[in-house]
Amino acid sequence: MERLKNLKVEDFETDPIVVSPTAPISEVIGALKQSGAYEVFIQDGKKVGALTMREILKASDISNMRTSTLMFYVSKLSPETTVGKAAKLMNDYRVRALPIVENGKIRGAVTTRSLCRALLSAKALRDVRVSKVMAKNPITIDKRDPVSKARRLMIKEGIDHLPVLDSRELCGILLSSHIVFSIERGWRREPSSASPQATYTSRFQG
Repeated sequence: MERLKNLKVEDFETDPIVVSPTAPISEVIGALKQSGAYEVFIQDGKKVGALTMREILKASDISNMRTSTLMFYVSKLSPETTVGKAAKLMNDYRVRALPIVENGKIRGAVTTRSLCRALLSAKALRDVRVSKVMAKNPITIDKRDPVSKARRLMIKEGIDHLPVLDSRELCGILLSSHIVFSIERGWRREPSSASPQATYTSRFQG
């Protein structure tokens, strides 16, 4: 595990999604939906901004908003930054990805997804039990609660996932992306025949 922490982030680099500060929020949502990502990056002079699903949740009206309205600045990684430092910064900023910058320009990103893939091959994890790393007493929501309550909880607690319960039994999980994409559909007035449960909740099979 110690060896993994000392590896360089360039070994786990992925292609970033970079948008203009003037890009409409609706355009950002489309890019996130297409890529399956949770954040985009913005080159703002020497600084780098980020816009996440969670920040978009805070928007009261996305129809006329620009990226610069909701973005926040994040730490920049160099290709030589260690995985351990990158993981700590992600935790500090509560983000799933950070930009890798070279010569003042965004050249890539390191994501929790790419780091998790590396962890899967780490022998040190083979003997680690889930109970040692899981979040205890997670915040949950009942499937009969309004989505507005889930949105408030995600914003207040800084989370992207909510386990959904039915009579205290786990029946699915609600993601910030489910809510954001539903808001976008409503804004575009696209007809949808999906039920609220199907629209907002990823069900567990089995």
